[in-house]
Amino acid sequence: MPTNEEISSSLKKTNETIPILDDALLEKNVLVRGYAAQQDIDEALIVQEKLRAEGQEVSLGEILLQRKVITITQLKRLRTDLEGEQEVFPEIKGYEIVKKIRKGGMGTVYKSRQVSMDRIVALKILASELTDDETYVKRFLAEAKAVGKLNHENIVAGYDAGSWNGIYFFAMEYINGETILEIMRREKYLAVPFALNVTYQTAKALEHAAKHKIIHRDIKPGNIMINHHGVIKLCDLGFAKVSNIDLLTKKGTTLGTPYYMSPEQCRGLADIDTRSDIYSLGATLYHMVIGKVPFTGKTASEILRKHLIEQLVIPQERRAVIGEYTCHIIEKMMAKEKEQRYETPTDLLNELEPVMARFQAPKILMIHPAHNPIANDLALLISTGAYEQGARIEIISGEDVKAEQLKEAGAIIIGSVGSTPNLPIDIQGVLDIMCRFSEDMKEKLGAAFVARDPSYPARNCYSQLQAIFETMINLNMVVQGSFTGVLGGQEALDDPEGPSAEKCKNIGRQISSMILLLTAGKQVLKRVALPQEASPLPLVTL
Repeated sequence: MPTNEEISSSLKKTNETIPILDDALLEKNVLVRGYAAQQDIDEALIVQEKLRAEGQEVSLGEILLQRKVITITQLKRLRTDLEGEQEVFPEIKGYEIVKKIRKGGMGTVYKSRQVSMDRIVALKILASELTDDETYVKRFLAEAKAVGKLNHENIVAGYDAGSWNGIYFFAMEYINGETILEIMRREKYLAVPFALNVTYQTAKALEHAAKHKIIHRDIKPGNIMINHHGVIKLCDLGFAKVSNIDLLTKKGTTLGTPYYMSPEQCRGLADIDTRSDIYSLGATLYHMVIGKVPFTGKTASEILRKHLIEQLVIPQERRAVIGEYTCHIIEKMMAKEKEQRYETPTDLLNELEPVMARFQAPKILMIHPAHNPIANDLALLISTGAYEQGARIEIISGEDVKAEQLKEAGAIIIGSVGSTPNLPIDIQGVLDIMCRFSEDMKEKLGAAFVARDPSYPARNCYSQLQAIFETMINLNMVVQGSFTGVLGGQEALDDPEGPSAEKCKNIGRQISSMILLLTAGKQVLKRVALPQEASPLPLVTL
C-alpha cells in the first residue's frame, strides 16, 4: 500500500483530472456497487485524517484511487451516474437553481439565476438541520449583512438575503474560478510571487473591511477564491460575534479553522481585532509558499496549543529559496503577541509592495572599466548595497556589454576611474551604444561613479562624471547622483569597511530602492535642468 507521503506526491503529479464527489455519497455508492469493502473505506478515512493533520485536504475518492482500491474509470462512472440522477433542489422565490456548487458544514452553495435581475449568482442556503439553532441563523444573516456593507473588488459582493418557507438564503456574486485551496491540492507549493500577490489582494480586502469595523475571523485558503482574470475574491465572511472556540466544537462547522487561527482566537478572547485576520493571512501565506501549515497536530486542541506556545519554524528553513524579506513579513504577520504584528492591513500592504516589486523590477546593470581593480572594487561595493535592498543586479565590464543588455536593464550604473579627464575607451563605447538606441534608454534610471586615483587631480573625476551625466540626461534617462562625496571623487577608497565604502553601498541602496519603488508605483519623479557646469547640487532628484 502507498504511504501518506506517496499518496500526497502522486496526487500532485497526476495530469488527469480526478472527479471529485461528496465523500459521504461516494462511500455509500462504492459499498453498494461492490467497488470497495468497508475495511478499504475505513483505512482510506484514516489516511485522510492524517493528511488533514498535515494541512492537506484530499478527497476520499482521490485516496481510494491512489491506494488502487478503485479505478479512475469507476470513479468517472460514479460521477456520471450520480449527476444523471435527478437531484431535488430547494425552491426559493425569485431564484432558479441551476446546479450544486459545493456543500459545507453550514449549508450548500448553488449556482442560480436571480430572475428579477436575470443574472447568475451563488445562492448559499443554510443547512436545514441548523435552521432551528438561533446561533447559526444569526451568524448566517450577520454574514449577509456584513457583506452587504462592503463594496470592493477583492470581496465577493452580496446581493440579497432572507428566508422563504423556512429556508434561509443568501445570494452573492458568482465567481467563475476556484479557491486557493483547490490550487494547492494540485501543487506541492505555490510560487512566491503568486502567493505574495494573493496575500496582497486579500490584504486589500481586509483593509476595506477594517474601515467598516468588520473582522473576517476565518481567513484560510478555502475562503480565498481567484477568478479567471487573476482577481482575488475573499468569501465566506463569518462575522457573527460569537466565540470561535464554541463554534469550533460544534459538529460540522469550520469557523476559526485551527490551522490558521490567531493566538487570541485560540484563547477565545472577545477583543479580537483586524490583527487576528492578519495572523490568519500570515498562516495562509506560510502554507502557500511552504506547502505545509505552520502547526500540525492530531487534535484541534493540540494545534491551538501550538499556535499559543510553539515557536514558528522559519520559512527559509523549510524552503531555502524563500527570501529574507518574505520571511520577515510572514514572521511579523504571525507574531504571537498582536502588538508585534502589523497594526493594520495598510501597514502590511506598504511592506508588501516593494517586496512584490522585487519579482517584477527589471535588472540593474552595473558597468565598470575593464582590467581596473579600483573600479571593480567600487562596482562590487555598490552592487552589495543594491543587493541588500533586494534588487537583481548584474556586474559587467564595459568591453563585454551588449546592446540587448542595455535595452533590457531597468537601471544602468556606469563607473570609471579619474586617471584622465577623458572616459576609458570601453566606457565611451557603452555611451555610444546607448546613443544608438536612444529610444530604448528613455525613462531608464541612471547613475554613475568615478573612482578617484589619488595620483591625479579631482577635476578628472568631475570631467568624466559630466560626460556620463550629460549623455544620460540627453537620452531622457532619470539620473540619480551628484558631484559630491564618492561620486565626485573627493575621497579615496582605502578601507573596504570604512565610511567611504559605506557611501558606495548607499549608492547601490538608493538606486535599488528607487527602481523597486518605481516598479511598485510608489515613487514620483521630479526633474530639474542640467547644470551648465559642475555643481554640488543634484542633477536630478527623485
